[in-house]
Amino acid sequence: MSDISNDPLDQLVMKAEEVEGEARKLLADLLIPHVRMDPEAGKIFFVPYPPKLNTKQHVLVYLLAKLALAQKNEYFDAVATAKNVEDATGLPGGTVRPKLTQLFKDKIISKSDVGYFVEVSNLTKARSLLEETLIKN
Repeated sequence: MSDISNDPLDQLVMKAEEVEGEARKLLADLLIPHVRMDPEAGKIFFVPYPPKLNTKQHVLVYLLAKLALAQKNEYFDAVATAKNVEDATGLPGGTVRPKLTQLFKDKIISKSDVGYFVEVSNLTKARSLLEETLIKN
């Protein structure tokens, strides 16, 4: 049997929710204008006067913040239910659910039987959505 610890393919292995290197910087850059977080308490706070976000972006920023929080404390999960998003953003459920569906159809977020989340591989798509509107404003 081969020694797994010396397997060159280990360099390629990464869990879907792990954010490393440039992706980690990209995630931070996307969130800095919008949120702060307390990784010990698992809290996400929207900054008082963030750049204006439309509702779709607001939902996306929250999911990105969940991903960032999961990076800082493995106790917290990057997945959020529609109700979690609704409670955290203050947006009504009738607004949140269609935006989650749009983001999923646009392949910017993913969903599981537990809820919605952003995969690391979709960070550039998330950036495109956030940059487009920020440039317009």
